[in-house]
Amino acid sequence: GFSATDMTYVIFGRRGSGKTTIRRYMEAAYTRHNQRCFAAPGAGAARPFLIADLCKPGHLTNCLAAYQKAIQATDDNWEVQFQSNWTSSDFVDCIMVYVATELAQQLYSSPGRHGGRKGMILDALEGNPKAAAQLLLLIHLYARIDSNHLHSIRQAVMAKNPQ
Repeated sequence: GFSATDMTYVIFGRRGSGKTTIRRYMEAAYTRHNQRCFAAPGAGAARPFLIADLCKPGHLTNCLAAYQKAIQATDDNWEVQFQSNWTSSDFVDCIMVYVATELAQQLYSSPGRHGGRKGMILDALEGNPKAAAQLLLLIHLYARIDSNHLHSIRQAVMAKNPQ
């Protein structure tokens, strides 16, 4: 059977060829892996994976709405403007916003809400000021969160890496 790895997978196929079935099978394997990680945290334990599921309807809607506004496209000329302006870096930006926001939500949630992910993220950053700074920079640049949550995340991360 399939087991969770740190590889990235991109699956293409015609409608009805089983892409969704493969994605769900893989997602279940990563979820089982993460549950084992959360059940036995600590030094030497396997690290969980962040699953950025961009397939569910609505995940990219906010990004596309912001992009439409940024290029000053109207509903009447949206398709033409989109085809003329959209690049792969715009798609990467959408993914970065989604992932950074997901990480931020996990970091400002209550400890049990995300199955122990908050503690595991903070533990992984402990004693690693470079990783802590990179995570904070990622969240500051991309996450869609308010300043109060940003402040609490910064405090929690910096507490693991005192200056």
